[in-house]
Amino acid sequence: MTSAGGKILVTGGAGYIGSHTSIALLAAGYEVVIADNFSNSERWIPERIRTLAGRDLRCVELDLRDREATVLAVREIRPAGVIHFGALKSVGESIAEPLLYYSNNVIGTLNLLEAMRA
Repeated sequence: MTSAGGKILVTGGAGYIGSHTSIALLAAGYEVVIADNFSNSERWIPERIRTLAGRDLRCVELDLRDREATVLAVREIRPAGVIHFGALKSVGESIAEPLLYYSNNVIGTLNLLEAMRA
């Protein structure tokens, strides 16, 4: 535990909002673990966060639609808190690909909540 309150899991942490949130959490003294599937972000982002924050963070490649992997990751990370940004967000794409958005945003969130409860 850090003096700020512990380890925070940020899903979608390599995305725009998730990366900025991670920087703020690191600046506040939290230990940050990013979980991202990199479907809508770049793999160099965690390194950029480290550079900007001047602190290290852990990055786990994780697709929240994989229930077993999500449960195992949360069990291993043991976060004090979770901030969930791991979702798709394009209106046009959501209309063209509604099942992809349902799977990613709804099933992924349910898997994360189950993992947190477990």
